[in-house]
Amino acid sequence: MILQIPEKIILYTYDKEEYFQNRGIYVSLDEFPFPQAATVDELIEAINTPKDYDDSEFIKNTVLTTVRTQLRESVKEYFSESRSQTKKTYT
Repeated sequence: MILQIPEKIILYTYDKEEYFQNRGIYVSLDEFPFPQAATVDELIEAINTPKDYDDSEFIKNTVLTTVRTQLRESVKEYFSESRSQTKKTYT
């Protein structure tokens, strides 16, 4: 199964250097398959250019990570509730 987003994603990076200095990021923007636009002219050009990148691997990894995280949290919650319901109090 190939997952793709039909819409084009564009990273508008007009404040990239300032953002990196003040906040930083966990992953390099170059690891994303999406085009980057640093100026309004580049943004307009990117908007007017057809989608020409493959985001299927990125989407697959993002979706799988999200599903794994949600599943992990659901399992934790289930067992946490199960334990609290089976606890007995002795007097």
